[in-house]
Amino acid sequence: MAWIAESDGLVNPGDLTADLGYRSQSAVQAPLRDLVDAGLLVRLPSDAGRTYYQRIDSSAWRFALELVASLQSSARAD
Repeated sequence: MAWIAESDGLVNPGDLTADLGYRSQSAVQAPLRDLVDAGLLVRLPSDAGRTYYQRIDSSAWRFALELVASLQSSARAD
């Protein structure tokens, strides 16, 4: 969620897969579907064979960033 929260709001599964270091898009397909089901992303019509999702404004994205920052702060303190 943090990657999506920090993005420009337009998410391509291939870009997400590569940036997170996964070998195949199958690693992100179910989480993306879950975020669509939760109303946090909307799938856009495919463009030239590429799929995109649009982030929907929600406090959940801010919470995800705050959680990551808190975990990073705790890790540095240890």
